[in-house]
Amino acid sequence: MDNVSQALVEALENNKPVALATVVKTRGASPRNPGAKMLVYPNGSIVGSVGGGEMEIFVEPLLVAPTLLLVGAGHVGAACAQLAKFLGFHVVVLDDRPEFVTPENFPHADERIAGDIVAEIGKLEITPRTYVVFVTRAHTLDAALLGAIIENDAAYIGMLGSQRRVLTVKKMLKEKGVSEATLDRVHAPIGIEIHAETPQEIAVSIMAEVIQAKRQK
Repeated sequence: MDNVSQALVEALENNKPVALATVVKTRGASPRNPGAKMLVYPNGSIVGSVGGGEMEIFVEPLLVAPTLLLVGAGHVGAACAQLAKFLGFHVVVLDDRPEFVTPENFPHADERIAGDIVAEIGKLEITPRTYVVFVTRAHTLDAALLGAIIENDAAYIGMLGSQRRVLTVKKMLKEKGVSEATLDRVHAPIGIEIHAETPQEIAVSIMAEVIQAKRQK
């Protein structure tokens, strides 16, 4: 397998967007023939080369599935993961309890990460095609997690919790210097109001709001 093909396979397997450029026609002197390919990443780096000179190039953007970053591996998290996968998302589950983040509990997740969730979330690549959903068990976790990612380019950030919990988290972040305008990015309490009660119904409410945000972009 050549370098371009290998890099393309790796990008798709890791849900990374790329563009594939293929030489269609050349005119005059050119170091590459029709069929030569080059892979271009969002940061401008490349694999392969199409050479120089006058030529026609076909560029094919290979967009990946949007990512749902699900923080919290409880019952609501499990229901969200299943529904998100059905809706075509690349599902990443993050929790600090290894016994919860298992293939048995999350068979629909593409990635399962267990550990210090504040540290781990800082290692993840969050892009304008990332939708972040917090369904954790404690407001102190929510505050630390939001503080770690709220300034990034996520398409959507939502947090599960009561109005009181939401106000507590926002107060904690304001005390750390986070502006009101930045906090307004957070959908909290998360979800569209459908009077949901069960974990499955709450997941429908959450994913409906995620889809709404996705379609409005």
